[in-house]
Amino acid sequence: GDPVYFDVFGRVLVWYPHSLVRPLHISIALSALYWASRGTGGLGANPRVWTGALLNSLGSLLLPLLSAVTLAAALSSVNAMTWRSDSRLLLVTYLPAALASALIAPLRAKGGWERVAKGRVALLALLLALLAGLGVRSAYVIAVWLASAMAAAGIARIFGLAGTARALAVLVCGSALPFAYTVQVANTTLLIFIPVMGRSGSNLNPDVFLSILIGLFSSLSLFLPLSLLAPSSSASSDKAANKATNKAAHKAANEATNDVSGMPAGAVACVRLTGWLLGACAIASAYMVSQREPYSSERPKQMFVQHFRRRLHSADGAVKEETGLLINAMDYKQLAPVNALPSQRFKDVTPYWCESLACQMPCWFPLASELHGAWVLPAAAPPIPQTLELSATFSHVTSPNDQGVTSPKAPALRRVHVTVLGPAYKGAVLEDPDRRIEGWSYAPQVEASVRHSAEHKHSLFLFHAEGGASPDPRNWSFWIDVRGPALIEVSIWGHHLSWRDETGGRDDSGCGFSRDATSFKRALPEHMAPICFYDDLVTYPV
Repeated sequence: GDPVYFDVFGRVLVWYPHSLVRPLHISIALSALYWASRGTGGLGANPRVWTGALLNSLGSLLLPLLSAVTLAAALSSVNAMTWRSDSRLLLVTYLPAALASALIAPLRAKGGWERVAKGRVALLALLLALLAGLGVRSAYVIAVWLASAMAAAGIARIFGLAGTARALAVLVCGSALPFAYTVQVANTTLLIFIPVMGRSGSNLNPDVFLSILIGLFSSLSLFLPLSLLAPSSSASSDKAANKATNKAAHKAANEATNDVSGMPAGAVACVRLTGWLLGACAIASAYMVSQREPYSSERPKQMFVQHFRRRLHSADGAVKEETGLLINAMDYKQLAPVNALPSQRFKDVTPYWCESLACQMPCWFPLASELHGAWVLPAAAPPIPQTLELSATFSHVTSPNDQGVTSPKAPALRRVHVTVLGPAYKGAVLEDPDRRIEGWSYAPQVEASVRHSAEHKHSLFLFHAEGGASPDPRNWSFWIDVRGPALIEVSIWGHHLSWRDETGGRDDSGCGFSRDATSFKRALPEHMAPICFYDDLVTYPV
């Protein structure tokens, strides 16, 4: 199995083998649970106390996350991806919402900071034990927090500070290293996912996803340190004062419950005010950000423009030829920003709804689940040189795998040899609604298992590339074994990245290669950047 390894601020590499991952994490979790049940503020053996402490801790852990997600859902419904032009807007908008909830939540906790801290440790320990049992290696982040808390508790006991306000100071100081490391992990995670979410298709709301990350890391990094904001145990447990009939005594008791262990009442008021101000800042930031244009010339909206020609062959020999520009935007806003432009260039567009694995279009990858709201813009055939035009031939033989054995319940297995001549990059989709394809391969004697795509279980996607962006035609051969005489649909396409022009020079693929692609690009503002390809597709019943 894989080991666990991580670096601390790029200075120290921590590594332990797979054999130690589960035992180490479970040992840390059990030690933390033992500490949470003992000593001052310990949860003891009362199930009701454990249930209350865990529910309170769970609410405190989830509240910053829910606050950030709620704000993200509201903002994205008005103007999604406003952070695309400046990723710092993510922190300006969602971080204050998470911090406000994290600050206010412990002020309403009961039982004293010791019990609040141990309740939170117990929750993290149970979560670590669960993740360790599931084999989740990234649970080491929680293990770092718990190990630091155990070390701080040990130091407090050694110096006789257990149960005192100084023990709280030790706990907070012990949280400094895991806090800094969690911030480092959060920074790395956001650096990875922010660019990905800018081109992740239209299925996943990137604002909500990124707000989950921000809320989660904010909550985890402040979960234990903010235990100091919980009311003191003496104040929260003063039952006599709560039962007082004297109005002045009752008022004094209510004021006492607002005291925080080790913090004056004025500091508590400042914390509460800071939380509300952060919440107000989050709402104000969301409003201002919602008025921004999501894209800029430095970070434009990227679109894939495929200048295509497709020839659809039917079983009766008829051929239907279509040409145009297939336009897709691989982000959550799809083509809505383009649709809002006043240009007359787009008045003749036709929505293209994808219903198969590759949409009967020359797609680089099986992107049917991502291509929503595509356009087809009328255009002449792409200027593909005649020497590079895509062609395919088919030959049928009895499959050697059948060994001549047939029966009415098992129709003959036929092998179809496919030879494609075209550019260096080619692909094929085999539509198999009746699940009759039993094998395929590129090599004559090498068998390949049939693995249908997870979402479109009746299709196979094949891709072939060689020679880089070579302008010379290349052969591609493969075979498929089909059970029975019924026909299956085979779509084959070629992607033209670069080729020689009429003068013998080279012309890399780009929007300047065809007049239609050039016209489309010129109709766009500078904060929209199309990437153009030129494709040829043929579909045959085989």
